[in-house]
Amino acid sequence: MWAVVAFVMALVSGLWVAWLNIDGRDQAQRAEAFALASAQAALLNQRLDAALSATYALGAVLRQSQFVVEPDNFNQLGSELLRYHPGISSLQYAPGGITTYITPLAGNEKAIGNNLLLVTDRNKEALQAVQTRKLTLAGPFELRQGGLGIAGRLPLFKPLAAGGTDAFWGFAVALIRVSELVQSANLDSLAQSGYDYGLWRIHPDTGERQVFVRSGAEKMSHPIVVDFPVPNGRWHLSVAPKTGWLTEHMSNAALGIAFALLFAGMVATMVYVMRRQPLRLQEQVALRTRELNDEVQARRAAQAGLKLAAQVFESSAEAIMITDCTNKIL
Repeated sequence: MWAVVAFVMALVSGLWVAWLNIDGRDQAQRAEAFALASAQAALLNQRLDAALSATYALGAVLRQSQFVVEPDNFNQLGSELLRYHPGISSLQYAPGGITTYITPLAGNEKAIGNNLLLVTDRNKEALQAVQTRKLTLAGPFELRQGGLGIAGRLPLFKPLAAGGTDAFWGFAVALIRVSELVQSANLDSLAQSGYDYGLWRIHPDTGERQVFVRSGAEKMSHPIVVDFPVPNGRWHLSVAPKTGWLTEHMSNAALGIAFALLFAGMVATMVYVMRRQPLRLQEQVALRTRELNDEVQARRAAQAGLKLAAQVFESSAEAIMITDCTNKIL
């Protein structure tokens, strides 16, 4: 009974130690994943901010030119900005909210004439930009020229005569293809490191999750989530190992269980031997006592036999002596 109790207690203790080991490795793996995801989110945010900063350059040049757009100068400026911001697909001026100037124009012709303030499925951010006078980010959404994109829209206001208020002129727009942003931020390095990832946001209209970049399965098992701010919103980066969190620890778990069983068996054996030793000593003492008793009884029996034999011998001798005396008398 004591051996069984010892086995159970030792097994529980061994399994507990094994679980602590696995849990420690799991926490370390999650910490590593969180560090990778945080670094990748920071780089992605940096690339996005750098791309959106091009709208401020467009606004500064436009104000310096007294809000007069020279197509050649715009194309030259746009080419220089695109050179240093590879994540941008195109740069645009939208006077009065209508897309009029685009660089590069090739492949983006369908966007010419698009009224950003009237398109019902994506004018919410444009109106918000005018009201707040701040850069807003729209999308991701399907582009008219194809693909998935996001648009940073900086509202520009033209000052009026002295003493008057400024008036809305239009937008400086940086159109960013999601695929190019992901490539510039090297987001696929997570997949190369053995992780699935998903980039998503909460849609401001539906309140539902909108995943616009995904490397693997649609649903990940208990992913690490890192979120970061973007203009008028937040994006979220989910990361989880392709093989699951505990798969690579299964061999360690098997070794831990085997060790727990071995440890429990050794402890139970030691307890059994320790508890059994006094009983064995008692058995040996009882056996030796019986042997001594048997020897004593044997000796007593032998002594009794010798005594009886002596008595018989003495009786026989006396009888012989009486017989001899009688014979002599006769």
